[in-house]
Amino acid sequence: MVHGPMGSRTTIDRLLSRRVIVGECWEWEGSRNKQGYGRLKLAGKYRRVHRVMADLVGLTGTGPQVLHTCDNPPCFNPAHLFRGTQQENAVDEVSKGRHPKTKVTHCPAGH
Repeated sequence: MVHGPMGSRTTIDRLLSRRVIVGECWEWEGSRNKQGYGRLKLAGKYRRVHRVMADLVGLTGTGPQVLHTCDNPPCFNPAHLFRGTQQENAVDEVSKGRHPKTKVTHCPAGH
């Protein structure tokens, strides 16, 4: 049985019951936010599913944020998650072309 700060086996059961395996990713088939991240209501609050999984498995790392190696927002496979800082998340986002500003090819004013 997996234990963690967010709950018990019932939370894991809830997560796994909404899992669809796509390649190596565990995609959340439940509710998602507008960025595509899975969300689950726990103790009256919505939480991002990948963050809940990271807490349940005791994921460690350099910071409080939970990042994806697969760059797939609905994925909550713990093998694809790692903890990092806001700065590491921003560098990862820019280096992989996911930051909105990396898609800008010219100035909106025509420069």
